[in-house]
Amino acid sequence: MSLVVDPPSAARLSLSTGSLAFEAAQGSSAAGDSRILSVSNTGGGDLIWRAEMVLSRGSDWLNISQSSGTARPDRPNDIAVSVNPAGLGTGFYLGLITVTHTSSGATATVLVSLQVSPPEGRILLSTDSMTFTAVQGSNFIPSQSLRVLNQGQGRMQWQLRARTEQGSWLKVSTPSGESDRARPTSSPEAAVEVDPGELAPGLYGGLLLVGAPDARNSPQVVSVLLRVLPAGSAPIATVSPTGVILSGTVGSGPQRQSVALQTTGGAPLTYSAGAATSDGAGWLTVSPAQGSLLSSAELSRLQIQATPGTLAAGIYRGSVNLTFGDGRTSEVAVVMVLRAAASASAARQQVAELRSTDSGDERAAGECVPTRQVIVSTRLGNSFSIPTGWPAVLATAVTDDCGAAVPNSTVSVSFSTGDTPMLLTNLRDGFYTGTWVPQPPAAGPSNAVQITLRALNPGLQESNLQLTGQIAQDTAVINGLPVIVENGTVNASSFAPLQPISPGSIVTIFGRDLASAGACFGGNCATSLPLPTVLGGASVKIGGVDAPIFFAGPTQINAQVPVELTGQNSADVVVSARGIVSAAQAIQIDPTQPGIFTAGGTQGAILNENFSPNSISNPIDRGSVLQIFATGLGPTEPAVQTGQPAPLTPPFATLVNPVAISIGGAAASVEFQALAPGFVGLYQINVRVPANIAPGNTVPLRITQSGITSNQVTVAIR
Repeated sequence: MSLVVDPPSAARLSLSTGSLAFEAAQGSSAAGDSRILSVSNTGGGDLIWRAEMVLSRGSDWLNISQSSGTARPDRPNDIAVSVNPAGLGTGFYLGLITVTHTSSGATATVLVSLQVSPPEGRILLSTDSMTFTAVQGSNFIPSQSLRVLNQGQGRMQWQLRARTEQGSWLKVSTPSGESDRARPTSSPEAAVEVDPGELAPGLYGGLLLVGAPDARNSPQVVSVLLRVLPAGSAPIATVSPTGVILSGTVGSGPQRQSVALQTTGGAPLTYSAGAATSDGAGWLTVSPAQGSLLSSAELSRLQIQATPGTLAAGIYRGSVNLTFGDGRTSEVAVVMVLRAAASASAARQQVAELRSTDSGDERAAGECVPTRQVIVSTRLGNSFSIPTGWPAVLATAVTDDCGAAVPNSTVSVSFSTGDTPMLLTNLRDGFYTGTWVPQPPAAGPSNAVQITLRALNPGLQESNLQLTGQIAQDTAVINGLPVIVENGTVNASSFAPLQPISPGSIVTIFGRDLASAGACFGGNCATSLPLPTVLGGASVKIGGVDAPIFFAGPTQINAQVPVELTGQNSADVVVSARGIVSAAQAIQIDPTQPGIFTAGGTQGAILNENFSPNSISNPIDRGSVLQIFATGLGPTEPAVQTGQPAPLTPPFATLVNPVAISIGGAAASVEFQALAPGFVGLYQINVRVPANIAPGNTVPLRITQSGITSNQVTVAIR
């Protein structure tokens, strides 16, 4: 007999997100509530860390609650990140928080952005993706709702339009409305409906475009996927919502909420329902205990009832477990929040205390004081099964232990598969949403996945939730479905992740099944000007505008960001191919984001004065002129239309925002800075190499513009 003792695992640094985005109206002194950045140790032992901030634009607007700490495997450290826009002009501000593991030197970074805008509306949608499933010949499919909120200022008028690649199967009930910033809970809802009619089995794509004349991020896009199954397919059940929160006071009567059951139809589907509680008590019931759904037009409602009885104040968890006739199961998570009932004497005492203090606390007598949060998933339940590339809406409700919605938390999501962690969008009413596009599993036809959701709040104890399910390689679903990989839209020169994109610049979109294969570098190359907006059977919309395409292949598309997006601060990117639309991916928009093209490795795509490529074997003399090629340098005068080449003769399209060039750490004289004549989205900068710098094969070169520094490339100088 032998005993093998493994050495303790090393501490490993992990952050809850790679980016945090804030927005504020010009002249305000705050940009909403703080966001929580969680520092975790996914290894063993103690992880001692420190955090540092660097601002590339502005000064003193970014704050963190702590700059060092110790994270243990079972105890992450939470940093409250806040911004102060007071005194800042309109524009885009960037900062970087770098967290370092002091022992190993390993680092992780978080890009923090602050968009300061004039006081105006800003569109916020309850989701950016919708999926529907129908059986061929079905005459009824349950609608889904889309809420249009105003995250900006005042009241915002908006319009909603539906577009489809094939037919007119996508419809909306509310084509226009008004959203008031001051009343997020009363923001209008539009019912989104699909009518497959005579559509053949397959996948179909559509878009919902939400525009508002006075919003700087107009339009916003919702991608819609419709899967039509062959006639006679087995029915698939849907359960909504997959989680409910019931609240009441100790000794109060039963609390009730209903859950809807529907199917894709085609054949009857039976079900049975039962209730269970984590504490084993019988406070949770469900009715009916069994039933049958005969068609897609039939809706069955389960009545969930929580009876407090003699239970003490606290948070109680249970579940309603559903078993369908085809053997599939589903779970509805149930949380009951019980708060203590204030006695009359306690209420009088609290009133006296409030009247005798100058604290300004206007809490009503006997009102519950929250200390904890509770989170439930309302769209995705346990035992889920999702194909790779198929958009999955993550939606949660967050309540405190007094039963009130929590509108100022940060909800982070991490995945056991290694997919990029994400933060859910705060709808400001206790609901948080986001879209997850599962990446292919590491191996095998299917793969188990665990999703961990954390509700983080500076003033309340956090709440965790774990969901388990499967990510499947369902070829019947994913074949031909275009997918943009997470953070896959980047500056085509620098490939810098999580960075904003500049209007008029060249971007690269990475993904799967984006366009058809071809003879030009495995894809399809544009051969004429102006650039086409359809290439290799694919088209791209950025901010609802058709983007000109340079190259389109199965895993990569190079396109120009439409100049029409100038003045906006965010946009959605979608790729359409074969009549199907990818899930939307949000990008941030900034007027200038310089990036230098490379010719392999770190060598810049740079020409010598005689127009020959600069390289180690072909260096340039000091005092001579280099020609640098870049993108993302922003507006020009005169302006050049989207997809059109820059002027070949004067007046050239010169930069509105001048650049500074550093070569070998020394400032270089700029002699020309404009769009490269005859090219689309490509900028040319001519600089004279300083005569006093040290020569070398890999002399560093960078562009700085409007406070932003480009990627560093090298140049050979003798």
